Amino acid sequence: GEAYLAAGTVGTCTAQGFLDQTAASCTPVYNISLAIYYLLVIVKGWKEKRIAKLEKYLHALPVLTGLGTGLAGLFLKLYNSAGWICWIAPG
Repeated sequence: GEAYLAAGTVGTCTAQGFLDQTAASCTPVYNISLAIYYLLVIVKGWKEKRIAKLEKYLHALPVLTGLGTGLAGLFLKLYNSAGWICWIAPG
């Protein structure tokens, strides 16, 4: 069923689903980027000049992953009520 006292429209549910999916995809990939950064700096001893060349990719990968999956769900109209949240659910 629907969530108690839920209010909103298809548009607000779609917006919430997009933001939820984007964040849910971006967050773990950013964690991977941070792990790679720490590995290279702490374990491998990379200096700031060397890591700077890779840093843009360590930022781009999570952002593109999050936006890519978020936009895919948006274009495929996958965001619907999933109980207490709006996310990927059958329409």
